[in-house]
Amino acid sequence: MKKISDLKQGDLVYDFGASQVIRYSYLCVHQTGTGNYHILIDACQDPVRIYGDKLQNILNKNLNTYQEAKLALADRLENSAKRLREEPESL
Repeated sequence: MKKISDLKQGDLVYDFGASQVIRYSYLCVHQTGTGNYHILIDACQDPVRIYGDKLQNILNKNLNTYQEAKLALADRLENSAKRLREEPESL
């Protein structure tokens, strides 16, 4: 598991949303009056601000490559489909 303090500029961070893998490139940390937020660059080269606790949650998923992120997303979708099939139909 990575720690936020280990991230360097240019490190890749992978996450997944509802139906897609998201790749970020770490840029820097920015201090505010309420704490620190981290600036990442998404695939469209847009900056994204993420607070430290959310970034640590992403890092805790331990997705080190795009392939690992795709497999984690596929597992999540498969588990969701399985739950829907097992759920009794409600009238």
